[in-house]
Amino acid sequence: MKRYTAHNESVDGSATDEEIRAARAVRHINVFMPKDSLFDVMDRYRERCLDGWTLSHSGPCHTHDPKPPKNLSSPILMGFIKIRSGDPHYPVWLHRKPPNP
Repeated sequence: MKRYTAHNESVDGSATDEEIRAARAVRHINVFMPKDSLFDVMDRYRERCLDGWTLSHSGPCHTHDPKPPKNLSSPILMGFIKIRSGDPHYPVWLHRKPPNP
């Protein structure tokens, strides 16, 4: 499991029990050329999230070691969604939902 600190520094192999439960509920994401849009695929995976957790995707990239978006605190890389062959893929991040204002 690849997890990042609040400062987006990689912390391999270090996760709390709650983070592990949240990641296991979603499972690894590896979607290639879905029939639906990126947003539909994300919505289906969000339904698996435990209370207090959600998924976000970052911009397309060609690496399998992407940097998480700066606005996510302690995200966990769950996998990738690739829309079309030859296109870059979208990294998918599991993270806590932001508190309601």
